[in-house]
Amino acid sequence: MSEYRMLLVTDGDFIRTGVGKELEAQGYGVTAVDSGKKALKLLKKETFDLVIIDFIRDETVSFKVVKDIKEVSPETPAMILTANRDADSVIEAFRFGLDDCLLKPFEKEDLFLRIKRCLEKRGLQRKSNDTEELLKQSEERLRIMFEFAPDAYYISDKKGIFLDGNKAAEDMVGYKKEELIGKSFLKLNFLPLNQIPKAAALLLQSALRKSTGPDEFTLIRKDGSRVIVEIRTYPVMLEDKVMVLGIARDITKRKQAEEALELRTNFLDAIIESSALSMWISDEKGTAIRVNPACLELFGATEEEVIGKYNLFQDVVIEKQGFMPVIKGVFEKGKVANFVIDYDFGTVDHVDVANATHKIVQSIITPVLDGDGRISNAIVQSIDLTDIKKTEVALQKTTHILGERVKELNCMYGISKLAETEQTLEEILHGTVNLIPPSWQYPEITCAQVKLGGQSYKTDNFTKTEWLLSQAIIVNGEKDGAVEVYYLEEKPEINEGPFLKEEKALINAIAEKLGLIVEHKQALSEIKTLHGIIPICSYCKQIRNDKGAWDIMEAYISKHTDAEFSHGICPDCYKKQMEELEK
Repeated sequence: MSEYRMLLVTDGDFIRTGVGKELEAQGYGVTAVDSGKKALKLLKKETFDLVIIDFIRDETVSFKVVKDIKEVSPETPAMILTANRDADSVIEAFRFGLDDCLLKPFEKEDLFLRIKRCLEKRGLQRKSNDTEELLKQSEERLRIMFEFAPDAYYISDKKGIFLDGNKAAEDMVGYKKEELIGKSFLKLNFLPLNQIPKAAALLLQSALRKSTGPDEFTLIRKDGSRVIVEIRTYPVMLEDKVMVLGIARDITKRKQAEEALELRTNFLDAIIESSALSMWISDEKGTAIRVNPACLELFGATEEEVIGKYNLFQDVVIEKQGFMPVIKGVFEKGKVANFVIDYDFGTVDHVDVANATHKIVQSIITPVLDGDGRISNAIVQSIDLTDIKKTEVALQKTTHILGERVKELNCMYGISKLAETEQTLEEILHGTVNLIPPSWQYPEITCAQVKLGGQSYKTDNFTKTEWLLSQAIIVNGEKDGAVEVYYLEEKPEINEGPFLKEEKALINAIAEKLGLIVEHKQALSEIKTLHGIIPICSYCKQIRNDKGAWDIMEAYISKHTDAEFSHGICPDCYKKQMEELEK
């Protein structure tokens, strides 16, 4: 367990919960408060070895708290964590007794290193209360801060003569400070010639006791390599003279990252602009902030009509077609949305688009997260499916038509198969009437009836309604019945009322087919008389008819068949007849 105790004075969670917990894990005693007043109250009652001050909301509070703390407990070391780079404020705080100042942003390791150094100095304080020693220690702390600061610190006079610098400054330019002391940086070939006028102008500002920066320069190192730096300068009083404190930060990597980012951004810009795919980007509220040419062409809009005006959440087309919950899921839950919508841009009422189009599109909306994981934008990509959907509809229609024709062919084939069997006419008609409903467009609400020779053959669900399609059955040139098809429910008007013109042709074909079957059955019935036993006289060859009378053979056959006779004489009969004549 460490003997050191620390007081954290902060209004932020980073120091209290982050650094504080790690310090406790290392064995330090840690107490945290969120205001200067609470810190002063504790310092009046208890002893601490280090006070770490970090006010995020108002960093000027940190410097005031230092002054108050040093008035109450001047021997207690104090450290400020700040992003305030005002040298006067920092120097003023050191005059009040500030022991260390760590500029943000910083690495956590740097903080713990500073804490360790402060505590080491605290240990020295415990050993000696000698004012001179304390002063020396304070000066040493300042020197260490100056010497080991991560940024390059240097001091020059108003003419730019180099007086001192820290290790980071040496590392930055590649020179030892002994090589630079007493020399003007304007004459040390640190800067490219084109940047010297800019540096001279800033030096003049410093001579007038004005702070400068941040200003960007390219420094030429001793080995000829170059480093990009960001420099701030502050007028300070040292030994009753106006001096210039310069702070230089190496931003080479940052600039390289910025350049790389710019290249990537330009590359992405080129992709977006040249993409044949419709693409636009919204802000976190769903408002369009960028649109590529393909998108403008797809929806018939201009940038002036939609940028900053069109908003996903105000789109009535999306709302009416039920996709708004999907859109909200993108911005609230970070989900990717993918849906197909019949999109008439001209009906979107919160924007005025002169040449708006009506398309069927597939929209893919992808959330974009910022560095903190929050949804900052959405990318909306749209694919025009209008022609594809038209083709699909046409294909579906063709497929439906072909399906109907197949049903019709099946019906006619089924009737033909019935006619080829040895079934009676009644059985054929019963089978035919049951083949009809499956061949119609709405088989589930179709019933049928075949009337022939005074008889009626019906489907089980037969009911007469007002939606009727019928065709007469013609047998031997005369109407002998009819085929009737009914719909049990009302359907939209098409060609023949609710019936297709193809169904009209089918019922005609069925009626014609049944007429032929009846005629065929009748013909077969007559022809079978000659296929049975024919009573014929063995002497005169006359045939007994159905009424018991005897007909000559030619007359009987002519009556019961389509055969006709031509009379001649065979050779045997000719010879016999000639012999009779000669006698």
